Amino acid sequence: MRSLAALILLAALSVAGPALAQPAPTPLAPASPATAVPAPPAGRSVDQDTDFAKGMLALHERSIQMARTQISRGRDAKLRKLARRIAVSQRREAAFLREWLGNR
Repeated sequence: MRSLAALILLAALSVAGPALAQPAPTPLAPASPATAVPAPPAGRSVDQDTDFAKGMLALHERSIQMARTQISRGRDAKLRKLARRIAVSQRREAAFLREWLGNR
């Protein structure tokens, strides 16, 4: 019975072939000291808070645009209702982010 299981496993591995030969990605692996704090990308500062606020503001503005489009063109009443709620909450959060950035 063990040899049959081993044979099945061997056959499965041979079919999988190259996909199993490559190392699995490790996105949560700890960073080495040399890469622990990379330089910020172009257009970014070294201030995480400011970068976060700017990035989220851009995301919120795009979400508001998408919600407006759904409200004006969408056919499904439930999705239009959801879009209205999203637009309200995203406007409120975008206003907070603009104010926060203005105080920096």
